[in-house]
Amino acid sequence: MILTKKIQFIVLLSLLYVATYATEKDCEITFFVQNEKQTYTINDTIIILVKVRLDKDFCDEAADATKVFSKGLKIEERSEWKRLSDDTVGQKLVLTVLPNYENRIITVYRKTGHYSCFQQLEINLDIIK
Repeated sequence: MILTKKIQFIVLLSLLYVATYATEKDCEITFFVQNEKQTYTINDTIIILVKVRLDKDFCDEAADATKVFSKGLKIEERSEWKRLSDDTVGQKLVLTVLPNYENRIITVYRKTGHYSCFQQLEINLDIIK
């Protein structure tokens, strides 16, 4: 009887493991700053390409589930999400440096269905006021 309970427990743990990790999908967010400078001034423009790599089994509409937020940077323009390869989509952001913020951060977040990822880019440069 004790052996049976141990076997049931092991089977339950195995099923939980498979349910958790077998369905987990891959998601990676990267940032590319065009013409990055060492020092930015208020109202400078920063252009960033955000790339999100997902599994190959996503549809084009799935890219829209990715959210982009900013703090200390105003999003002036953003392109539509565009498929860059079989497993990657990208969006171009045109940002303006705002005054009166200690930190300037871009946050990209995605959590829908089986994809979940989060990434931040902090503009850690000396801001001249």
